[in-house]
Amino acid sequence: DLRDRGVWLLDASVFGWYMSQPQEYKRSAVSNEVHRKVKSRPPKELKTPSLVLSWELFTKHVIREVAEEGNLKLLIPIGMEVEAALTHERMEDAIRGRSKARVTDTFPAPNAWIPGGYGPFHAKLAALVDEAAPRNNARTKHDVPINETGVKTEEIPRDDACIKRDISRDDGIKADDVPRIEDSVKIENESMV
Repeated sequence: DLRDRGVWLLDASVFGWYMSQPQEYKRSAVSNEVHRKVKSRPPKELKTPSLVLSWELFTKHVIREVAEEGNLKLLIPIGMEVEAALTHERMEDAIRGRSKARVTDTFPAPNAWIPGGYGPFHAKLAALVDEAAPRNNARTKHDVPINETGVKTEEIPRDDACIKRDISRDDGIKADDVPRIEDSVKIENESMV
């Protein structure tokens, strides 16, 4: 939805820097306590060069093309390391020209530890996006109401009555047929969820 509205969140790297890894543990030889092992990461000194190379060899060209086509309104850098590696000027240069797009302030990465939480940033980001690229009034598949159980539903007229159908799956089961948490029903078969 954001991309369709001309809003791009920029991470810059063409590959995942932090690989998903299972947590491993080790027992202390001194205290016999169990401790989490530090997950292996690429060397920190390679992060900035990898971000710059990703930008220069790929990401910059994609951003420039989208901006020149008029399909970019906002470029939002995500993560202070991205801002430090690429610089605001480098991002501005990529969209300069016929484009009316602009680069915003950098927002913290979703995994960043932020005193007070990420909430104020979400609110600021939502307001920024709605101002620069307001939603059109056409209903999309993403603009579906969510019922009290957190299931996306839509009302479908049928024989002068309305039923609510769970549209997060396409198995024909009505939302009323699905047990709710408050019914204290244990769901043993995942295919019913």
